[in-house]
Amino acid sequence: MPTPDERFARLVGEAQRDSRLPSLTAAVFRDGEVAWSQAIGLADVEVGTEASVDTQYAVASITKTFTAISVMQLRDEGKLDLDDPLERHLPDVPHGSLSLGRMLAHASGLQREPPGEVWETLVFPEAEELLARPVLEEKVAAVVKKLKEHGLVSPYLRSFVVARINPLRWIKDEPPPLEDVLKTMRERAAKFNVEKIKPQDLAGAAGPPDEEA
Repeated sequence: MPTPDERFARLVGEAQRDSRLPSLTAAVFRDGEVAWSQAIGLADVEVGTEASVDTQYAVASITKTFTAISVMQLRDEGKLDLDDPLERHLPDVPHGSLSLGRMLAHASGLQREPPGEVWETLVFPEAEELLARPVLEEKVAAVVKKLKEHGLVSPYLRSFVVARINPLRWIKDEPPPLEDVLKTMRERAAKFNVEKIKPQDLAGAAGPPDEEA
């Protein structure tokens, strides 16, 4: 009969195989102590570095949970309120009038990611590149304002506009330089045809951009 360690090792091996993962690290905790741990596969496939129980992985959106818990703990300690505007705690941040509660609920209407498919390429803009975005931000904001004037009040309006004007969403090959991407997005935002947008279009935000929109 397999031992617990052997059963755990089998589960880890099956999980790596079924999910086609380069590496996988797992642990079992008992009474606050590590009772068993194992790492299999390669932490860096290109250089052949094997994974270990000390390998650090990017946790991506799991950090949202940590952030939300920290904010709620501060709320319980009386150091902030969920109705506080963001600018009360971050004076220089754009869109500072939004409340902490709306930010936590993903109901702010702000664009979630920088322009481009950063999670597909894992290439993120540097700070100076992000600073080049104000013109684009203003154009997107202007389009969203016009859509609201036409009766569209969905909290996803901003994401919809960015999806329609983002050229990287339709490029299968090597993406162009970010500077070219921002230029194209500004041009598309400037000629976005609000008159053609209907409420049902929000369901198709991921479709290819209309040449006249």
